[in-house]
Amino acid sequence: MMTARTEAVAIPALIITQLDSRDIALWLCGDEASDPETAVAIARLPWSVVLSDRSDEGFLSGLEVPEPINDPLVRRRGLLHIVDTDPADVLLPPRHLAVLLLNGRNGQRRTGLTAVTRRLTMLQELRKQSVRQLVVVVTGGFAIPEGLTDLWEDGYRTMVTFVTDDPVAGEVIDQWRTEHPISSVALVAASPQQFAEAIQREYLRGRDGSLVVRMRDEKGDMRLVDVGRIDDPQRPVLSSFDLIGIDALTPILPDDLAASEVERFFADPAASWRPYAAGLPWERDPQAWEKLSSRLRMLDRLGVEANRILYVSTEPGAGATTFVRDLGWRAAAAGYPTLVARRNPASPSGLEVSGLLTRLISADSTQPGVSRLYEVPCVLIFDQGDWAGRHYEFLNFVREIARSGRRVCIVLPMGPQVGIDILSDSRFVELAILSHRIEEPDVQRLGRHLNRFLAPHNSARTTQEWYAFFNASAVQNTRGVAAFWIVLSFWLQRQVDLNETVESRVYRAFRDQTDDVELKSALLRIAAFSSVREPLPDELLPDTEGWPIADRVEDSRKELGVLGLIRVRGETDRYWAMAHSLLGRFVINGLFNDYATREALGFAKATTSEHLRQHVYRNREIRLPC
Repeated sequence: MMTARTEAVAIPALIITQLDSRDIALWLCGDEASDPETAVAIARLPWSVVLSDRSDEGFLSGLEVPEPINDPLVRRRGLLHIVDTDPADVLLPPRHLAVLLLNGRNGQRRTGLTAVTRRLTMLQELRKQSVRQLVVVVTGGFAIPEGLTDLWEDGYRTMVTFVTDDPVAGEVIDQWRTEHPISSVALVAASPQQFAEAIQREYLRGRDGSLVVRMRDEKGDMRLVDVGRIDDPQRPVLSSFDLIGIDALTPILPDDLAASEVERFFADPAASWRPYAAGLPWERDPQAWEKLSSRLRMLDRLGVEANRILYVSTEPGAGATTFVRDLGWRAAAAGYPTLVARRNPASPSGLEVSGLLTRLISADSTQPGVSRLYEVPCVLIFDQGDWAGRHYEFLNFVREIARSGRRVCIVLPMGPQVGIDILSDSRFVELAILSHRIEEPDVQRLGRHLNRFLAPHNSARTTQEWYAFFNASAVQNTRGVAAFWIVLSFWLQRQVDLNETVESRVYRAFRDQTDDVELKSALLRIAAFSSVREPLPDELLPDTEGWPIADRVEDSRKELGVLGLIRVRGETDRYWAMAHSLLGRFVINGLFNDYATREALGFAKATTSEHLRQHVYRNREIRLPC
C-alpha cells in the first residue's frame, strides 16, 4: 500500500488491472467547456461506475451515440446508461456502466432539495460499489471535488488517483492530505486528453474480446471456433461460468509452473487453469474420466434422451472442486465445449444456459464445410455448494435444458449421503466417491506425483516426510473432523505443524494473528457464511471509520493463509468466502470452545456452536438457511 503521494506520467499498471476486474471508479470534474470527446473516451472504459460533474450537451451527445453490440468494451462492461436521478429508482441490467450526472442534465435545477437529494444518492452509490481505487480526472484549473471531501469526512476510504496537468495540483493535494487522513493518493501529471489516449491504448492492447474453443465434429476431428460474441453483453451467462478456451488447453510442463502458481493452486484450485494444463491434480479415480467420456459418446449417438447428471459423492473438503474441474479440463481438451460454474451467488436459469449453448452450436455450424445436422455434446461442471438446498430448482434447470434439445452432461458433487430421490432417478448416475481416507500404498504415489511440481522450486518432500504426514493426518488418526486433503494443501504450503490439528491451527490464526477487532469481526462473519457455503457480501461487512474493511481483509490474506480466504466477484457486487465450508466451521467451533475470546467479542450467551453462528447472523439482522 502506498504511504505517500507519487507523481507519474505513464498509466499505473494497477489502473489497468483494476479495469479488468471492474474494481475502479471514475469521477469527471472541472471545466465543462473542455473537449467533450476526451471525457466521452475516458467514460466509455469498463469502470465500476462513473460520476460526472459535467452534463454539457457535447458530453451527453457523445455518450448517447449507439455502440456496436460486439465492441470489445461493450462486451466487457455492458451498455452505457446515463442516470440523472436517484440511482435506486433506475432499473439497470446485471452488467452495465452507469454514468451518474451529479448535477443532472442541462435544464435541471442544481440547487434545492431535489438537486441535493440527487447528488447525495449518487455519492452513496459510489460508496456501495466497494471499489479499490477512485480516479478523479480534472480539466482546467485543479481543485478537489467538494463531494469527495464530504465523503472523506463521512468515513469513506479508498485509494485516490488524480489526473490533471495543472502545475499547482501537487501543492493542493498535499494541503488536502494534511487536512484529511488519507494514506494512499497518487497524481498522474498529464492532461485529460493525454490520459485518455494512453489509457485506451494500454487497456485495449490484447483485449479484442475473442474466445476460441476446441470442438469435435461427427468424425472426431478437432477444429477451433471463435465464440467470443455468443453472450448477451447486458445479461451475460458467462459471468457465472468459465467457458474453457483454447488458451487454457495448451499443455505445459511441470517446470513451467511458477512457485506462486503451485502455491495458489493448493490455496484455491479454481484460481487458474494452468495447473490443470500441467497435470498437477492427482488422479484420484482413473475410471471417472472413462465413465464421463463413455457417457459423452453415448450422448453423441442417442441425442438428448441420453442427457445425464453424473454426481460425485464427497465428504466436505475432500477435493471435489479440483476433481470435477480436472474432468472439465479433460472434456474441453477432448473437444466437448465445457462450462464450469464460477463462485457466483447469481445462478442463471436453465433457459438462459440453453440459449447460450444454442448460440454456441450455431457459431460452430457457421464454419465452412460444417454439417448443421451434427451437434457436439456439452459439459456443465458445478461445485458442491452451487445447488445445495435447491434440489427442485436444479431439476427444473435440468428440464429446461432438456426441453431446448441441447445435448448436455452435468457433473455435480454432492454430500456423502445421497437421498432416495436421487438413487431412484435414472437421470442421476454415480461418477465417483471421494473421501478423506487414503491407503498407505497411495502415499508414495501421491508424493512422487506432487514432487514433480515441487522439486523445481526446491520444496519437494522426502519419502519419510510423506509417511510422517500420512501417519499424522490419516483419517483413523485424525482428532476431530476428517480433513486429510485440506491438511495436505496447508502442509504443502508449510502453514501447519503436524503436531497440532488443522482445527486448532485455523482457529489460532483467527484468534492470534490479528489484534484488529474490526478485522476479527469481519473474519467471523465470513466464517459464519462460509460454514453454510454462502459468500458474504461486502455490504454486510462491519462498518468502520478507518480504511475499508474489505481492503484490510485483502491485505491480511497472506498472513491468514490458513483461513483460505477467497475473493468472489459478481457483475456489480463483491463477496468474501473461505475455500472450504469446514474452515468456517473450525472458526465457529473454536470460538465457541474459547469462552474468554467469545465473551470479548460479545457472544457469551451462545449455548452451542450453532447458536453462536445464528448470533453472528443476527448482528446484521440477517438469517441464512441452515
